[in-house]
Amino acid sequence: MELFALDEDVTRLASELAALSGPARLPTLVKLAWYLRQRAGERSLELADEADALLALASTSSDLDQGRPHARLALLRSELALLRGQTDGAQTLLRAAMAAFDALGDVIGLGDAHWLQASIGVDAGDGEQVEHGLHAALVQYRQGADNQRMQAVLARQLVNASFRDPAATALQLRQVFAADAACSPGVATWV
Repeated sequence: MELFALDEDVTRLASELAALSGPARLPTLVKLAWYLRQRAGERSLELADEADALLALASTSSDLDQGRPHARLALLRSELALLRGQTDGAQTLLRAAMAAFDALGDVIGLGDAHWLQASIGVDAGDGEQVEHGLHAALVQYRQGADNQRMQAVLARQLVNASFRDPAATALQLRQVFAADAACSPGVATWV
């Protein structure tokens, strides 16, 4: 699962979901809910609720199979709480998601949780939390060898640094992201 998805990916997932029924919907529900979290929060929550209901009914799935969707849904709910200005609720849900990803050994999920931790820091005006969250996300993404996420964190770190020292950050930007280098839309947003 990517950090962000393009419109055509969301449309494709919505079409796939419409053709599925019962427990077979679960993986697509979780993905689509995740990708809609910043686009259509209410729809994202509806899908997350349906996924939670399917998880509650699942009796043959292993704890690992259920753990990843539960952790991802907790992270999704944390981000939606943050977007609604419910910082305390976002932090509580984030801690639950982090603990779940950590218990599963899911370094990408843990990196995504640290990414959100940085966003909570931005909202709270806590520069130290932002830096810590981004650094921790980068460590996890490196461990998971996710190049796109690593590039997104590097770009976001540069955005954060640009508020303190724009001239030095401009130089770093040219060093890290060459003008002619192609990058994914999720990274280009930050560059």
